[in-house]
Amino acid sequence: MRGAGLIGEPQGGTERALELVEVPRPDRVLAIGVPLWVETSVARPGGEGNVSGFAIALGWNTPQKSSAYLISDDGLPRPLWVAEADLVTNSIRRAF
Repeated sequence: MRGAGLIGEPQGGTERALELVEVPRPDRVLAIGVPLWVETSVARPGGEGNVSGFAIALGWNTPQKSSAYLISDDGLPRPLWVAEADLVTNSIRRAF
């Protein structure tokens, strides 16, 4: 199976210029049942800020030992996989 993801080259600061491409989905996926908000160093396609939003799944590949989060960003048309290494901050957001 294939899914949408972001790839790109490093640029100035922590931002990266990226393009939407078809990338392999992780071998294993686990839904995240808590409201985990993440901010990344990955620039949104179109250059309006960085990808951020609620992480809705954690995925990993066993042979490569890599992991990624499926992030639902309101500024993007669909959730995207972002590598764990590209996360800048995370927090649990609870409604009161």
